[in-house]
Order: sequence, then structure tokens, then C-alpha cells
Amino acid sequence: MITILILIILAALLIGMEAILPGGVLGIVGFCVFLGACGVGYTKFGLMGGMVTFLGGGTLLAFLLYIAYKLFPNTGLGRQYILSQQVKGASNQGIPDSVVGQSCQSVTPLRPTGMVLLGETRYEAISKDGYIDSDTTLFIKSKDNFRVVVTKEESN
Repeated sequence: MITILILIILAALLIGMEAILPGGVLGIVGFCVFLGACGVGYTKFGLMGGMVTFLGGGTLLAFLLYIAYKLFPNTGLGRQYILSQQVKGASNQGIPDSVVGQSCQSVTPLRPTGMVLLGETRYEAISKDGYIDSDTTLFIKSKDNFRVVVTKEESN
């Protein structure tokens, strides 16, 4: 009987720790320990002992999950451990198609990559003409997802 109680308490601790250290591993190990407690109950006390262990321990673990996921996040300690705000932002929006064919100014030397300024927006650029000094007027030939391709001469 003591073995069953120890296994159920261990399972409860492992599943309870899942609220603080998420990832699923502790919860799965805790569930396996709980099934082990049910197996010990079955081998020591027969079918009825296994069922009582399963129902009693399952009720205890369900109550623990309720506490861990419904009540704990509203406590002072829970607010320290559980994310309560959503991070807002956006990934790189890419470069619009309208920049191709535009004239821009090199902000840094392009060796062959550097920064160019088009209006108020800075873009990473790669030069098809090799090294280009800063403060040089360039023309955007094409673009890929994260940079523009520039040359010294405008193409017609």
C-alpha cells in the first residue's frame, strides 16, 4: 500500500512540475509512474485494487491538473513563471517590387555588400560592379527576399 501511495505522490509531483517546466517529458514520466502504481495495485490486490488505484489516483491527478493549470497561474508565484503577455511584432516584410529600377545612394562602401538608401528606407545591397564607395548614386537592378542588387549604371 505504501508503494502505491509513494508512486502516486511521485506521479503527482512530476505532473505538477509540468506547469513550471513545460515540455511534456515530466508529464509523460508522471503518467507512466501513475500507470506503474496502477500495476502495483493490480498485482498486490487484484482487479479491484487496480481499479481503485486507477480511479482514486486518477481523480487526485485530475484535481492536481486543475490546480496547476487553472488556479496556479493566478497566484503571485504563478505569474512569475507563466507567460502572461503576447509578443507582438512582424518578421521581415521583404522588399517591395516597386524598388526595382529606382535610383538610390550608397550609405556604406559596397564590398560587394553594404547598405543603400532609397528615400527614407535603408536596404542591404549587393553590387554587381564589385567595390563601390559610399555616397555613390546607384540603380537597383533586381531584388531577392532580403537585399537589392545594384549597379553604377542605369539600364534601359
